[in-house]
Amino acid sequence: MNGLIAGLSQFNPALAQFNAQQASVANYQAEKQEVEDKRKFAAEGSALGQGIESPRDALTGAPIVPPQTVPSAYADTFVNSVQETLAHRTGVQDKAEVVARYNELKDTEGFNAQAFLTEERSKALAGIKDPRAASIVGSHFVELEAMVRAEDERIRLRRRDEVRASSMAQTAADMFTGNMSPSELASTYGVFQERAKALNYTTKESAQFLLTQLQHESTKLGGSPELFSVFDQKDAEGMTLMARNPQLIPLIDQARHEATKMRDRAIMEGSEIPRTKVLMGIEKQIETDPASVTQDLILSHMGKFGAVQSPGQALSLLSRAQEALAKKTATEAFTADANAGELWRHDAPIQRQVLDSLAGGLVQQMAKATAANDPAAVGQVAHQLMQLHSRTGATEPVDQLQRYVRTLTSNLPNKAGPSSAFQAAGELYKALSANPTYRDMYFNEETSKIMEGYTSAIGAGSDAISAYTQAYQAVSPEAKAAAEAYVKTPAFKAMTQKESHKYVEGTGWLPDWLGGDRADNRTMVGAAVASELRTWRTRNPFATESDARAYVESWTKKNFVLDKTNNVAVRVPPGLGGPLAQEALTNYSAEVGKRFNVGDRNDADWSIQYVPTGTDGKYHVVAFNGAATAALGNVDLQELMVKERAKKVLNDEERELLGQMRDAKKGGVLLPLNPELIAKAEALRILKPAEAKQYREVQQKQLMERIDSTPRMNLGDPSAAALQLAPARKSGNVDNQLTARVAMDLLGSPMYAPQTQHVSLAASLITMGEAVALQPYEDPAHAAGKNIGMGYNLKANEKTVMDDLKRSGVPEERIMDVLDGRAALTPDQAKRLLLTAMPRYEKQVQELAEYASPGLWGRMTPAQKAVMVDVAWQVGDASKFKKAWMALATGDEKTFAAETKVYFTDRSGERKEDTRRNNLRAAMLAGVPYWEATVQKFGSLPSSKLQAMAMQAPAAR
Repeated sequence: MNGLIAGLSQFNPALAQFNAQQASVANYQAEKQEVEDKRKFAAEGSALGQGIESPRDALTGAPIVPPQTVPSAYADTFVNSVQETLAHRTGVQDKAEVVARYNELKDTEGFNAQAFLTEERSKALAGIKDPRAASIVGSHFVELEAMVRAEDERIRLRRRDEVRASSMAQTAADMFTGNMSPSELASTYGVFQERAKALNYTTKESAQFLLTQLQHESTKLGGSPELFSVFDQKDAEGMTLMARNPQLIPLIDQARHEATKMRDRAIMEGSEIPRTKVLMGIEKQIETDPASVTQDLILSHMGKFGAVQSPGQALSLLSRAQEALAKKTATEAFTADANAGELWRHDAPIQRQVLDSLAGGLVQQMAKATAANDPAAVGQVAHQLMQLHSRTGATEPVDQLQRYVRTLTSNLPNKAGPSSAFQAAGELYKALSANPTYRDMYFNEETSKIMEGYTSAIGAGSDAISAYTQAYQAVSPEAKAAAEAYVKTPAFKAMTQKESHKYVEGTGWLPDWLGGDRADNRTMVGAAVASELRTWRTRNPFATESDARAYVESWTKKNFVLDKTNNVAVRVPPGLGGPLAQEALTNYSAEVGKRFNVGDRNDADWSIQYVPTGTDGKYHVVAFNGAATAALGNVDLQELMVKERAKKVLNDEERELLGQMRDAKKGGVLLPLNPELIAKAEALRILKPAEAKQYREVQQKQLMERIDSTPRMNLGDPSAAALQLAPARKSGNVDNQLTARVAMDLLGSPMYAPQTQHVSLAASLITMGEAVALQPYEDPAHAAGKNIGMGYNLKANEKTVMDDLKRSGVPEERIMDVLDGRAALTPDQAKRLLLTAMPRYEKQVQELAEYASPGLWGRMTPAQKAVMVDVAWQVGDASKFKKAWMALATGDEKTFAAETKVYFTDRSGERKEDTRRNNLRAAMLAGVPYWEATVQKFGSLPSSKLQAMAMQAPAAR
């Protein structure tokens, strides 16, 4: 068929053309099929290559054999596709592995990138026999080599820059240290900049090196904001470093702010220790010497960051001091009476307070002896306590011992027998029984029955357990029932009649109990005593006769006193009986008798009698002649006793002051009294507690008024931003440590007392403001001459300088050497020079204060006075600040702050404000603890390059 068509096409062109077209289509279809088949088998080969686990092993191993499904015409296509895929995978894998090894080795010493690449290329191509595969792997390695060489160049440049930067940083660290002033830093920066240029650093980069170094130095110093003032220094063209480097302005401002905050925080934290010491000192004074905690003392410690920071805290300290003073005065004032055996003059609370202070150690010994189960020691201490009672003339028990005894005994027996505490109580009871009056102060009737039974049984030879059992049987319900039955028997009645006759009616004991005289009304007294004895016997039917006698003796002494003027026994409230009540009534009877001429009347024998109006010690006083009575008025025994005590304890001046106080109070006025006198009057009951409180409130009100009247001196919150820039630094001879030491010495001098504290504070403030210069130096102000010591101006003091130096301890033959700089002052001479000259300025200041407002100086705190003396010292003429004084007097804080700012014209002719001095004054006003911390901080700052380089950065917070 094909042949036929071919033959015919020779005679027919159209057919020939059709035949050609058909052949072309067939060829196209065949070629297309071939391309598709190649692509198919290439894809199958690539898929196989992707699926092989280890492409390098497959690439370098046995030849790849196509599967039988691949026609032989496409075997090469399949194999080539497998090898290309394996080559690409191998190249990518090699590249990743080589990059990893490179990163591990690149920073090692002696690493050579080119040698590394050559070796790695050799490894990558090893074993690959197929040129095409080797070419593909090699192309991947070419990419890798480009990457490694670029990275190696970057590292080389980085290392070069690091070395260069390290060199500049080291140069900066060597040239810029924390001891340098801004002007010194600016001068040094010019040299530094030239070195930076030599290393191809720009001006901006040089400034960045400077800022970085100053930040490091500031951190080492715990914050040094002064260092960053170098950026404010003007160069020869009038431009500042900050203006030339505007990109650094935010960083400079932040660094300065952080440095200021760091230093201020350090000072605040540093003030906590001295503040705590001051408060602990005041607490100690309140405890040991409360009278010394005066309004002046409290006001001297007031300040925003002082030991006393608020009126409420000041009032609390004064109130507590008053309370402590009241207690201490009461104890001390009456301890003398105790030592004289006249503690009986005072009422129960005072006696107990004094006895507690005297017997506290003995009670502690008693407790130790009890704990150690040492009966002999218990008895010895008990004997000492009785001696104390006897020696002091006390009629009250020792509170501490009374409380202690209560812990030793119980109304219920212990099943295990007597404890060591009970046995100690038995020893104490036995020892105190030598004086039943003292014993009964500590053991009540119920306890006494137990102790009496126990000690009697022990004395009779019983063992402790048997004696203990017998003692508690005496207070058992059965024993109480037997006692109640016995009271109803004739035998009990006979016993009480016998004892009444023996101890009250038929013997001479009663006069002894009443002070040694037979009272004219002893029959009445005897009847009362007999009645009380019968009542007591009813409660204690089996007690011994000696116990009965001891009880009625004690009861009589507590309830009756003998008016010796009239020889009449007077019934008093229980507990008020005693020598003081006797003296009070005896002396009052004599006074009344004299007033009404009782002893001079001739119509009969008249006497003074006291008729109770109740049971509280109030009486109608009457004159009685056996038949008639005449009313003489009313009297309160306790008031008489108060007056009697006052006669013995108060001196004439104190009695006069209290008299003035009473007269003023009648007129509605409370006079401000001496705190000690208030305390003594309260202890003597001359002032009732409510009245004493009123007078203390007067003192407290005075304190609040003094605080309110204190002038308002506000110089803003203290800042130590310019602390290190002392004016004498330019002389090159300022020692920060010496300056701080001298400032602290002056602060703690003997002048440090509320009345003269301002002198110490002013001297310390001036020292910090001026710094200590032991040789003359130029004053920073234009044409001001030279200074020496703590800003002592030789020009301003030229008339007195020779005498001042001589008075400061400088030998006369060395004065000229000191003035010419050939010799130096000693630190002590510098201190004396300041203290010699300072009173002249203080006098000026005080006169200006009184001129502005009379009494203003007295209303100022010590810190405020110190600030104004410092201002006068700095400018040399206090009269320049009259406006400031008037503002202070009128409470115009804003004007005062503006008028006390000090300006000076430096040697370049520029007018500058001394902000450092103003901040120091603000620190002084903030409180002495804050001031101390400021001084200490200044002393920690380096004075030399060597010190600065030796300092280490503080530990991270």
